[in-house]
Amino acid sequence: SCCKAMNHKRLLDRAVTCAIDLPTGLNGDTGEVDPATVCADLTVTLGLPKRGLIADAAVEFVGSLQVVELGMEVDEGADVTLACPASLRPLLIRRSHSAHKGDCGRLGIVAGSKGFVGAAVLCSEGALRGGAGLVTLWVPDEIYEIAAVKSAPEVMVVPWSKAGQVLESRMDALVVGPGIGRGMDAEVQEILHGWKAPLVLDADGLNLLANDKSLRSAADWVLTPHEGEMQRLLERKQNESRSEWAARFMKENDAVLLLKGPRTLVAGPGGRESYNSSGNSGMASGGMGDVLAGVIGALVVQGHSRFDAASLGAWLTGRAAELQVASGVQSVESLAASDVAAGLGGAFLELKSGCSGL
Repeated sequence: SCCKAMNHKRLLDRAVTCAIDLPTGLNGDTGEVDPATVCADLTVTLGLPKRGLIADAAVEFVGSLQVVELGMEVDEGADVTLACPASLRPLLIRRSHSAHKGDCGRLGIVAGSKGFVGAAVLCSEGALRGGAGLVTLWVPDEIYEIAAVKSAPEVMVVPWSKAGQVLESRMDALVVGPGIGRGMDAEVQEILHGWKAPLVLDADGLNLLANDKSLRSAADWVLTPHEGEMQRLLERKQNESRSEWAARFMKENDAVLLLKGPRTLVAGPGGRESYNSSGNSGMASGGMGDVLAGVIGALVVQGHSRFDAASLGAWLTGRAAELQVASGVQSVESLAASDVAAGLGGAFLELKSGCSGL
């Protein structure tokens, strides 16, 4: 058939396949696929996207998902949305002409351990490029010197060994977990119990939450697990969709959940869901989540809600990855997390301007 021939051409000659509205053979309502469904690298959908495009089974056939706006109003009250420029642009907070660094928020990052300095550095870079006014990177004493050298000059790097040092500091929100390891579990646990402001929890911070029965995620937290970390937080049932899995988790938690994956899902209280439309396979490398955690933290301290910050952060990092590859600067094989951090400016500019390019 024509569809099989197109798929064969794509694999054999590395042809780029584009689908209009949805790939042929894919059910627009359920996301179920026919054996001969076209495998698209790019799907351009018109107006309001069909639910089947964001189904778990559809990811391999939809590829990058781009939405062409038709002047239609986005239903801001919808329980399920697609995170794309049309839905995200109204969420961006415009800075006043008189804004200063204090207005843009003070973000603290508790991260890093011996052998994992890079995670802390990448997270702080994401926070800087995400717009935080002041970024303080709290690292264990033993890696302070190397972290101070490797971090951007705009980041304030501070050594810590006791939870009180962090808890008594003047910050609007915390990011906890990137590269932190398990060597300071007791101190990190004390921070999580004592922190009373917004918090983004990632990596080994999530593992500590899974293992500590006395610790419960707070209502002003954002949790950012990949599927392995999510499995430790709540075991997935057989044949359970990612949406069902997230919904079951949200029944007992008030935190916003960002479940990473090829179509990152953000779940919030009240059954709200947002599916990310950006990103590429070049993001399948270490450090991407560290940058994302920093961006989300930066958006939170600038005044975005937790749900909006998670949705915006996922789209911005994904779009930064797309732009780096589309510009010819990187390939999906060579793309690194530091490239994504460097590309965040382009993603912000595109979202604000309403102009996009492939």
